[in-house]
Amino acid sequence: LATQNYKLGFVADPFKNHVFGFEGYVRVQNENVDNDGTISAEHNGTELDVGTADFDREQDNNLYNMTFNYSWKMDSINSQFNLFAEYLNKQTDGFSAANSVYHRGVFDNSAERFNSKVGTEIYSVQADFTKRFKKNLNLEMGLLATYIDRENDLLSDFLVNNEWVENERSNAFTY
Repeated sequence: LATQNYKLGFVADPFKNHVFGFEGYVRVQNENVDNDGTISAEHNGTELDVGTADFDREQDNNLYNMTFNYSWKMDSINSQFNLFAEYLNKQTDGFSAANSVYHRGVFDNSAERFNSKVGTEIYSVQADFTKRFKKNLNLEMGLLATYIDRENDLLSDFLVNNEWVENERSNAFTY
């Protein structure tokens, strides 16, 4: 499992009563698994068949996040306007393969592979306004808008007569 994390941010106030901020974060993660094993099938203490099992997986998990904020102090009694914007992208792409080979022929050999793609993107903007008046009277307003796009796909195949055939585990969802 290899993971790299990167983070960068800054805050600046280039003009009186105006503050800008930005933060970015990236995580890149790669996983490779190779598991080999033996199979021993028994019934009432009698060995029926033996064989080998192999499972391999390659998966990438990546996360990208950016946040921007702006604040404007509008007067001496702290009336204020704030703006926040955020983008997030999370992607997971993977491939897996499972193979079982039996040596005595009691059980059928099997091979299956999986390709998966899971993703989420989020866009969000928020604006807040506070107008302060004397004698503890405030006017507050805000707006928040968010858009989310999700994808969840799985392609699953069995090896039948040396050809990959899609099976009932396959699905695709976008919501």
